[in-house]
Amino acid sequence: MEDIFDGTGVHVKVVSKENGSIDKKDLIESLNPKKTIALGNGSNDALMLKMSGISIAVLGNEGLSLEALGNSDLVIKNINDFFEMMKEPKKLIATLRK
Repeated sequence: MEDIFDGTGVHVKVVSKENGSIDKKDLIESLNPKKTIALGNGSNDALMLKMSGISIAVLGNEGLSLEALGNSDLVIKNINDFFEMMKEPKKLIATLRK
């Protein structure tokens, strides 16, 4: 899977099933949390979402946990909405403006 990102600057980190929530939190901590964008939909994503500079809950076909929702700045319908949003980041900025 990592090969598809060669040359893009994207780094892939696989998290364990047993310790996924902590692995995700640790990954965000190892980066500059204020400069990260995290996406998730499960309770195991809540810590990662809480720590990230921008946290986006994804309400897909499998649903969205209340814990993930409560730790998010924004909700989108599916992952493709995120990629469309990144084509015009000013829309994201406008949505999150306080």
